[in-house]
Amino acid sequence: METYTFSKTFNMAGWRFGFAVGNASIIRAFKKLHTHSYSTVFGAIQDAAIAALNLPAERITQLTAVYHQRREWVLRRLAALRWPARDAQGTFFLWLGVPPATVRRSLPVCCCRKRIFWWRRALVLAQGGKDLFASA
Repeated sequence: METYTFSKTFNMAGWRFGFAVGNASIIRAFKKLHTHSYSTVFGAIQDAAIAALNLPAERITQLTAVYHQRREWVLRRLAALRWPARDAQGTFFLWLGVPPATVRRSLPVCCCRKRIFWWRRALVLAQGGKDLFASA
């Protein structure tokens, strides 16, 4: 069985919408489990998902290119700082270690025009704002 989410491909993160494909008997069992453990999805979200599936393929290609450009921009900046980052393919997430010295320093450390922050206790890297990398 394979599962697919609309979160990133169609900018529907947080809407909790997706589907599963695979062997018919496995899908039937999954459907039975799902029926007893989950409520239905709001109709407007279902309508949005249908509209997303009807978008031209080039829209997905364009969005993928934007994610790739942003990821490469961050990788270049991290490399300039000599901060190792795992160059995982198939995702726009970056996995990087937090050097022990960074944890001991005064945090939060702010960079990229005050849009990326480190929080000392959670050690979370988060970005905020629209078009974070537009000035790149």
